[in-house]
Amino acid sequence: MKPALFVMLVAGVANAQSVQRALIGKQLTLDIDAAPLPNLTYQLDCMAKLMPCSADAYRALWSEWQWSADDEKALATWAEIHQRYQGSIRLRDERRSNLGYPLEPRGPNVASRLRHAGLVATDIASYRSHLALLVLPADADAATQVLTRFWPRFEKWWKTKALKQLSSFLQAMTTLIAKKDLLTFIEKAESFYEADLPSGFHIPMHLMFRPVGKGATHGQQLEQHSIVEVVEGEKPEGRVDVVAHELFHFFFWSRSGPKTEALMKAFIDAPAPESLMALGLLNEALATALGNGLVAKRVLTTEKFDAQLKKPNALYNDPAIDSDAKQLLTPVEMLLAEGKTISSAEFVNAQIGAASANGATPSHYLRTMQLFFDPEFTDVTGALRRAVFANSVWSSCPLAHPQTIETLNEAPLLSGVVLVAPTQLSHLSTWPQLNQKTRDALAAEAKRGAPFIYAVKRGEKAWLWVLVAADSAAMTTLIERLPCAPAPVEGVVSSAECVTR
Repeated sequence: MKPALFVMLVAGVANAQSVQRALIGKQLTLDIDAAPLPNLTYQLDCMAKLMPCSADAYRALWSEWQWSADDEKALATWAEIHQRYQGSIRLRDERRSNLGYPLEPRGPNVASRLRHAGLVATDIASYRSHLALLVLPADADAATQVLTRFWPRFEKWWKTKALKQLSSFLQAMTTLIAKKDLLTFIEKAESFYEADLPSGFHIPMHLMFRPVGKGATHGQQLEQHSIVEVVEGEKPEGRVDVVAHELFHFFFWSRSGPKTEALMKAFIDAPAPESLMALGLLNEALATALGNGLVAKRVLTTEKFDAQLKKPNALYNDPAIDSDAKQLLTPVEMLLAEGKTISSAEFVNAQIGAASANGATPSHYLRTMQLFFDPEFTDVTGALRRAVFANSVWSSCPLAHPQTIETLNEAPLLSGVVLVAPTQLSHLSTWPQLNQKTRDALAAEAKRGAPFIYAVKRGEKAWLWVLVAADSAAMTTLIERLPCAPAPVEGVVSSAECVTR
């Protein structure tokens, strides 16, 4: 074992229902736990659809425990309480320049902090105490009552099955991290990201037992908290890359505002026409290259890793991110060895080249995007986000509202999508981004009577795709076509140029 790392057993809580380990490095400490309250609150959050997770597997588990109509009402109360508290806390001392491309908010997220209460609680009383720091007393009491309702059934299962399984996985995980010296690699990644974290920072990692069921397991990062679903019998070799992937997103989020602005400006000022597209893909592609790529490379045999790389979507189930990440593997590994950072010109150029290697379709441009629509298309906006794998969306509704024009003007470097009915094209008449020639072309195409997509160049590096359809069903068809459209050229995107996914 390397001297920079050692494993320490931390005694479980008094009721012996938890196990914890600490992996201590030179810069970071990983605190890995398998504890009941985090698992129960995660299951409730999951069944309440508060985040992507294995909801069907947990639903099936609870159906074995005499799930009732009153249980469903209690779960609805849990969801309602969490959904009441939204938004992020803005940091007053962070001054941001208007670069024409929006900067993600960096302050603590309120909804995430509500879920933190369940991750750090050791018993129901401590859960209420943590939750009460954020919510009204009545809501803290109501949420605690819900938790109390479900605890007896959960506790029996936890003691007899889940704890034993997670304890075994935790021991294997800590052994693997130590054996492969992964914490040293994670610390190198933190330095590469230039994360604004104090020395010795603790990163909690919570193991969530998931019953065997259909569908892939999930991982999630709630600020510094890593959440990992573990299926019965699973080995850590199949999960540690996903854990690292989510952790690297946290490092990206932890960069200071000025450093992030400087990085964005490097992409904005780059001469390559695909540089803003590359910026939109950066966060997910880099986390994939480092986590699913270079961490997996350290864990798997050379033969198995090389064979895996040859498969489509081997690193990430999204062709654009998978391709970008595979192209980044070698240059990022070299930059890590050289002590370079994400802000280096070498990385900026590598990311632009990697992102551009396999074309530039609308879905490449729309990872960070603007979305404009009239109220009748509200029900299809979620489908659009999923279709183009959008990570961040700045929306405005309705199309003719003055705020929509403000939103357009605030981010002229950002690509976007417009959802509009043919009878409402007049709502775009005041948009300075659409000249008279474009408006005439839209009107002429609408007279043909068929739904269509029209690409509009927005400056040198960004695009607007105007989707024109009479109703939600027809608009959904256009949304399904959009990701497979060719590299953007101004004008109508003909159906012959697009293969339906």
